[in-house]
Amino acid sequence: MREGADGVLCPLTAAGTPDPVRVGGKAAALIEMSRAGLPVPPGVVLTTAFFRPWLDRLRAGSEWRAFVATVGARDPAGEQLRECAGNLQIACERLAFTEAQQRQLSEVAEDLPGEGSTSGHGLLAVRSSAPQEDLWEASFAGIYESFLGVTPGGLAEAVREVFVSGMAFAAVSYKRQHNLDPARVEIAVVVQQQVNSASAGAAFSLNPRNNDYDQAVVHANWGLGETVVSGGATPDRFTVDKVGWRVVDRRTGAKETVLWALPGGGSVAGGDGRDPERQQCVLTDRQAVEVARMAHRVEELTTVPVDVEWTFDAEGVLYLLQARPVTTYFPLPEELRTAPDAPRRLYADSTLFEEGLQDPLSVLGARCSVHGGWRAPSSRRSCR
Repeated sequence: MREGADGVLCPLTAAGTPDPVRVGGKAAALIEMSRAGLPVPPGVVLTTAFFRPWLDRLRAGSEWRAFVATVGARDPAGEQLRECAGNLQIACERLAFTEAQQRQLSEVAEDLPGEGSTSGHGLLAVRSSAPQEDLWEASFAGIYESFLGVTPGGLAEAVREVFVSGMAFAAVSYKRQHNLDPARVEIAVVVQQQVNSASAGAAFSLNPRNNDYDQAVVHANWGLGETVVSGGATPDRFTVDKVGWRVVDRRTGAKETVLWALPGGGSVAGGDGRDPERQQCVLTDRQAVEVARMAHRVEELTTVPVDVEWTFDAEGVLYLLQARPVTTYFPLPEELRTAPDAPRRLYADSTLFEEGLQDPLSVLGARCSVHGGWRAPSSRRSCR
């Protein structure tokens, strides 16, 4: 599919630098990764322009005016926010697709999965991609709806539900907690060929448990990766040394439940943790290293540690499903990092240990303490 002149549809293979304001954070990352040659399943973005007619109609209604007045109040009550968000969602459910939107959805449904489908059964994955999503300061993980196992006939309803989730109380609350404007409602939607997943999960390009830049961590379960990213199952965990590219720690998870895609659409859960297959590691060491290498490649392209979602299909082919910055690590200045595979240095702040100071000293305070006969190295604990 080629990008339309109206900018409403944007293929993930689009040339040029993607605009996150138009395609959203998630889609922008996927377009960049696809351009770099990483294995991203084929897909199309319904850009923010696709939803503009709906937003224009919403903003002309009484539900929107009440919503804006409530979120703009200095300290609105939680129940009032919930009620206004709920009323706005009901208004969204009543919106009809325009003729142009229907034509564009038909074009997407006909173009995907198309020839060379990675799904094996013609199913689609429909995910949110808001401009404020998958950012360093706000990931919006689990806030917006995503749908797997969508049939071409169910595409329109899935797109609507993703749009509606942008008005939900959870999204409003998350924006307020991260000092984002709840009244700024913009969303794009990514529609991709769904991979017939044999295993899936998430991976970090550094070790988020100890801030080790020389390690990647891979989480894995059988079937679809939703059980991993939602916390619905305890996955297998592989720690991979990025210097020698070998697995240095392997933990088999309980994998309490597994989610499989159904050929006719939707998914089915199975497994109770006692199945012998569940007690085996999902990945071989070679596959775990392959995932870690892909996460490392994304880190090189983005220049920041990343959290990626991945899947292996039934033929053992690896795909990249999502990439976003890690938000749970301590960024180290370059001068505090050790060289790869070099012995780690531990930095201790004596103002905390010896004097009990909970806040860092100012430059003047540090100088006074040194000239007064007490040296206070200003540094932090780190691991590299």
